[in-house]
Amino acid sequence: MQEYCPDCLARIREQQQQVVSTSQLIRRFPITPSLIAINVLVFLAMILRGSSVWNPSGQQLVDWGALFGPLTLSDQWWRLFSSMFLHIGIVHLALNMWCLWNLGILAESLLGRWTYLASYLATGAGAGLLSLAVKPLQVSAGASGAVFGLAGVLITGLYFSKLAVPRSALQGTIRSVGLFAFYNLIIGFSIPAINNTAHLGGLGTGLLLGLAMAPVLSRPRDQRATGNLAIIIVASLLLVGGFLTVRHLQEHIVSINRANDLLLNKNYSGALAELQQTAARKPDNSRVQEMLGYAYQMNNDRANAIAAYEHALQLDPNLKFARNRLAELKSSQP
Repeated sequence: MQEYCPDCLARIREQQQQVVSTSQLIRRFPITPSLIAINVLVFLAMILRGSSVWNPSGQQLVDWGALFGPLTLSDQWWRLFSSMFLHIGIVHLALNMWCLWNLGILAESLLGRWTYLASYLATGAGAGLLSLAVKPLQVSAGASGAVFGLAGVLITGLYFSKLAVPRSALQGTIRSVGLFAFYNLIIGFSIPAINNTAHLGGLGTGLLLGLAMAPVLSRPRDQRATGNLAIIIVASLLLVGGFLTVRHLQEHIVSINRANDLLLNKNYSGALAELQQTAARKPDNSRVQEMLGYAYQMNNDRANAIAAYEHALQLDPNLKFARNRLAELKSSQP
């Protein structure tokens, strides 16, 4: 029998206890490790199909179901959910999964398995909706919106509920979760590549959801099912309404996507008709004017193409495509 010094033996026992503790957590709260496993498996599948480990391209992310306004708002609403399980490189995945493990176990223990899962999906969808409303042309992916949503649920759920736990014991948890959300938002604002709009959307959705759940959380566990179900149904209806509202507000984005498909298929007259209607509704949208100019150009309408390109550049002088096409038209003979 191998002998160990007392210090080594103590460390071995501590590690064994830690392993048992982790396995017990997985058995008691299976939804969080299942979500982590799905995220990891999707990432591995992306890698096996040729995506970059460190920085997948926007097209690769879109192909795998990332959030992208022109597609999501047309007929691919499911991207609100599929995008939660995609990540932009292994560092992005590791950070989000670490945060999900720490917040998820706490949220799952508080809410119960299925209410927790519904909250995760609902707050992730809320994050995506705000991103679509503010940045519809940005390719967005990651679990961070839902993770911020869990933080929001915990903050208001713990603060406003009347759990059978001393208030002093809850204050430290609420403070920790609040600091987590605050510092991560600060980091998000300092790094342009991070879609902090989605973080805010997830956090806001979570805060409202936790506020609604607080009275239900004050009840004994065996009396929460009906109240939680009612809240999830109402939240789902509000998300559907939110999606329809954002789609209406961003209708020109969907129209641009349809026009782009028509242009790719060389249906120039159809693209022009689509963009003329869109420009009548959104006369001050620079991208609509830019594409309208191109549609006029492809239909050999030089004068209107120049006018549309000039209008686009007045609205946004940084449009390189419009500037180059305009210069090309003005340098050529009528």
